[in-house]
Amino acid sequence: FKIQSVLLCSGINDRVTGIQQGAALKPIFSKDSCVVVTVLGASGDLAKKKIFPSLCNLFEKKILPPTCKIIGYARSNMTTQQLADKSNPFMKAKNKDVLSAFWKLVTYVSGTYDTAEGFIKLNDKITELEKTHGGEKRFRLFYLALPPAVFIPVCTQLKHNCWIQSSNAECRVIVEKTIWTRSSLI
Repeated sequence: FKIQSVLLCSGINDRVTGIQQGAALKPIFSKDSCVVVTVLGASGDLAKKKIFPSLCNLFEKKILPPTCKIIGYARSNMTTQQLADKSNPFMKAKNKDVLSAFWKLVTYVSGTYDTAEGFIKLNDKITELEKTHGGEKRFRLFYLALPPAVFIPVCTQLKHNCWIQSSNAECRVIVEKTIWTRSSLI
């Protein structure tokens, strides 16, 4: 279980389209890959103000692969439409057709961060999307828009319930927050 950085959102999406950090602009997925981006903490401010608008921007510019699907995962009990309603005021794209097409890519799953039940449900949804949309290679990107205090339980649940190890599949965890302690700043 290895955490790798992937540049994908928040201000860099105008220049970078899912590039491995440190790689010489080598894409980590091709246009025929099945890519599922899961935004953990989807009901929070970071997701609605930055992550979903950035993903929509990538979608509008046709940078996301055509088989890309997006899942919002959080503890809040809401629908995909409620998530869209919360996020739409922060979207750069104001064209209703673009927004409508973007939100058709998104599904919302509710669950806790520290028990297997929600992550099993999340894995079932990811697997369903992968089977429906195919692609020669599968990529699962897990974007942690969460407080650092829940990184360990979330990554543990991802490892046990959502991680796949296969020659035609890759999983990545994207950490939004810098990880350090107050004492390391002194």
